[in-house]
Amino acid sequence: MWSCNRHSPKLKNRRGDIVTRMHYIYLIYSLFFLAVLGVSLFFRRDLIKDAVPALLFGSVAGPVSELLYLSDYWRPPSVLRIGGVAIEDILFGIAVFGLSLVLYPWVLRKRLSPVAAGNDRHLRTFGTLAVGAVLVAVLVVVIHINSVFATALTFVALWLAVGVLRHDLLLPGLLSGGLQLVLALFMYGVLLNIFVSRQDLEELWLLHGTRLGVTILGKVPVSELAWFFSVGCFLSVFELFVNKRHYIDFRGEQPNL
Repeated sequence: MWSCNRHSPKLKNRRGDIVTRMHYIYLIYSLFFLAVLGVSLFFRRDLIKDAVPALLFGSVAGPVSELLYLSDYWRPPSVLRIGGVAIEDILFGIAVFGLSLVLYPWVLRKRLSPVAAGNDRHLRTFGTLAVGAVLVAVLVVVIHINSVFATALTFVALWLAVGVLRHDLLLPGLLSGGLQLVLALFMYGVLLNIFVSRQDLEELWLLHGTRLGVTILGKVPVSELAWFFSVGCFLSVFELFVNKRHYIDFRGEQPNL
């Protein structure tokens, strides 16, 4: 069913041909990233067990985070809904969280060491999430930074904080962010430049025409690239930080803490 509440009033009033062309964009977008995740896990089945918690967390974080982004960043169309939840948000959350964890070990031929943390992992988990939530709230509510940049800054800050505590995770986080950025650049370069007109982008992307609405390579939003980079930096190391794990070579030895 076409979900009018996910669109600007201007888009809801446009002709049906625009609806037909545009309303599958978010689904296609989400399925692309999900397909890349599926390919990576097909070739690295040993990472499936490690990825499951990230996939479950992403399935919840995706719809929840959209409550923030819908307020000031974008209004993506949704064709698949259960109640008030867009299935596309769930698919995208699963894909992004999963890719953040598996891209680096897949491309760089690494594996994850066994979990070494005890009950102290709960303190690190909720403590990190609480700090992140407070930082986003301050940036959005107090400083009035757009939500996508607020979350991007928060992810980068958390990655750097983890890197200070765990120097071995600083470079993997940076490289993971770079891999996510390249993937997003390819996806947006194809999807937006081929299938989305300037007028469509203006009505779906709330930053269009503002000083924050900078694009490169045609219609690729710099804000999206910044967000994907930041997500890759932080989410690639979060689970390892919480559970005291390491990225190690297939033939390498686990480094000392």
